[in-house]
Amino acid sequence: MRIACLDLGTNTFLCLIAELGQNGFKEIFDASTVVRLGQDLYSESKARLHPEALQRAEKCLSEYAEKAKELNVERIYAVATSAARDAENRDELFRICKDLGIELEIIAGEREAELTYRGSFVDQELEGSLVVDVGGGSTEFLVKEAGRTKATSLNIGAVRFTDNYVKSHPVSEADILEMTAAIQQKLRELPKIKKPNYLVAVAGTPTTLAAIIQELDSFDKEKIDDFSLSKEDLQIWRDKLAAMSLEERLKLPGMQKGREDVIVAGTNILLQVLEKFSADYYLVSTRGVRYGLAYEKLSI
Repeated sequence: MRIACLDLGTNTFLCLIAELGQNGFKEIFDASTVVRLGQDLYSESKARLHPEALQRAEKCLSEYAEKAKELNVERIYAVATSAARDAENRDELFRICKDLGIELEIIAGEREAELTYRGSFVDQELEGSLVVDVGGGSTEFLVKEAGRTKATSLNIGAVRFTDNYVKSHPVSEADILEMTAAIQQKLRELPKIKKPNYLVAVAGTPTTLAAIIQELDSFDKEKIDDFSLSKEDLQIWRDKLAAMSLEERLKLPGMQKGREDVIVAGTNILLQVLEKFSADYYLVSTRGVRYGLAYEKLSI
């Protein structure tokens, strides 16, 4: 059976087409598109998906649906996360998906975290891992204890904290300090978690940073998966990126267009999480929700 699994995030939409064949799980197609579904969502009095964001979403989903048709996909599954959870007019997204034959589920942060954990590991699970998924609107924290995944979702995300704390680009030191204090305050809401053996970072912020640090002109999974993203890297690049204009950030090899304005907030969140757990580095994973969803639907 060949399926498409879509992860409709606050900043990025991702599409995985895969099948379960005689030799096991096989990836056919994998793509990401910066859609910014959460445009102005966290800076307005009412949380509503912006008309421009819905137009971009429809364009992207139409392209994904066409690709799925071209590759003879039998069913298209989609999960939407923080932005869709928060938006009053989420029915608009359901309408778009229904028209395109996409089966949409808006998932709670805890289910998002479970799918992320299941999908994050390339070959085998690293025992004692904490998986950290910095999204646009929220960050998920996942551990496995006694064979069960325990998940916590906090409303700290790269888009949300850019909207709330970044007043201009370059980003001022005062804005960085205010943002850092807010992240640290939210991290106090985390339940007690045993010090992990490994921290695994998924989603666009860590994969983009891994590409920038290695000066990759194009996205290379083999060079990004399992990349070691150190505390020193995060400190240096948070401050470097904050000091740049949007145009200067876009010129960096590895910078994905559409991520240049939220990368400072995302990097700062990753840094503060490392500090929280007194850890030295992350292992980066290019996988996450869409892989967890595929494993679930294919009964792997």
